[in-house]
Amino acid sequence: MSADWIVVGSGFRALVGAWLLARDGARVTLVDRATALGGILRGFSWDGHALDFGCHVFGHDDPELTAIMLDLLDGDVVPAPCRVASMLNGQHCPGVEIPDLRVFGETAMARMLAEVVQAAARPRPAGPSLRDLLEARYGPTAATLLDGCVRKQFAAPASMLAAEAWPATPMRRVRLADDDVSRLLKVAPALDDRIAVPPSPERLDEPRAPGFAHRAFYPAAGGMAAFSAGAQRRLEALGVTLALGAAPHRVALKDGGVAVHTADGTVHRAAQLLWTGDNAALLEALGAPPAVPPELAAHGVPMVLFYFQVPVDDVGAWSWAQSYDEAQLAFRASAPVRYGARPDAQGRTVVCVEVPTRIEDAVWRDAPAHAARAWDDARALGVVTGTAPLATLVKQVPVSYRLPRRGFARTEAALDARLAATDTIQRTDEWAFTKNAMLADLRRRLPVTA
Repeated sequence: MSADWIVVGSGFRALVGAWLLARDGARVTLVDRATALGGILRGFSWDGHALDFGCHVFGHDDPELTAIMLDLLDGDVVPAPCRVASMLNGQHCPGVEIPDLRVFGETAMARMLAEVVQAAARPRPAGPSLRDLLEARYGPTAATLLDGCVRKQFAAPASMLAAEAWPATPMRRVRLADDDVSRLLKVAPALDDRIAVPPSPERLDEPRAPGFAHRAFYPAAGGMAAFSAGAQRRLEALGVTLALGAAPHRVALKDGGVAVHTADGTVHRAAQLLWTGDNAALLEALGAPPAVPPELAAHGVPMVLFYFQVPVDDVGAWSWAQSYDEAQLAFRASAPVRYGARPDAQGRTVVCVEVPTRIEDAVWRDAPAHAARAWDDARALGVVTGTAPLATLVKQVPVSYRLPRRGFARTEAALDARLAATDTIQRTDEWAFTKNAMLADLRRRLPVTA
């Protein structure tokens, strides 16, 4: 065998998986159609500014993950202050980035409190959709209101998505009562798991785990492009062979190992394979027929990104702010200068507005025509204060992230049946959404030391 492991992919899962294996002495070949590592984390430059594809910071919730990120960045990071806000039902909610359902008034709050207490006291199995899960956790009133938040963030109703999409949402806990009442209710573990109380402003930046002095951090220079480039250099220094620029299209078990065939005719061989791409693609690479049409297994979210160059003095108070208000175009606006990016020599910086959409929607078909509306949303969210940007850049991302639809389980079952007779191929959990969840999944699947 030419390698101990082949890692397929170039995104965060692949970077961390290759790092874990190579750190423990394995010979690793990383294969992907991309020409550079990083996936959606790999940013780009515009007029001297290092830009990310949306808002990205590294949270310090897991000491091991933080240690890996610091190693990949060679420790060259700065603290990332978390100054957040949100908007819902036409109301601005400072200090809260999750849906704040209190904005719907006292009558709705009383109904939601009664329903969530009943749901916690008499738990019932949720149905297959995300809407079913929201109703089982929070009751029908909150579920209906949260469905609008789901449509805003994912350009799809909760009824179209599988319940397993829930970890990707900011609705793992919701704010639906005044904080004093919520703290009293959270004494009950079942309600603690459902009800949110945001931290006070003085505690926003407190670390959530030992070993690092800050809650979040960001590359000291160069944005997420610097992280991606640094990770690539670090993996090469650990001896990882990078085979980039040719898509893997066939996987075969052979001679007690695995062979990965790429589009340029190369065959990579190893004892084992870690697949970090989507399940349907692995099923196809193994030569199996699709269990369901791909569009029924996963929902890909297109994203239009508006970048506005502004004087740094025109940046508002918030690191980022999220809008669940369907009257607004923006889902999130962010100011990287507030969490670690540097202004240029002329005192200019960039704010970013993220707009999840659908390919058939007007904002995708003619994105530049919607720049003024995106700018107005950023101002309404308090991320920028100026009257007009100095310059505007529009980027379109056909798939920013993917979520399970209700047919995903059939694809996973077909793939697991195909892999049942071998431990040579390990697939990652496609729906592990957070970086912490991705690392936990890799720990379960790889023979690596803690």
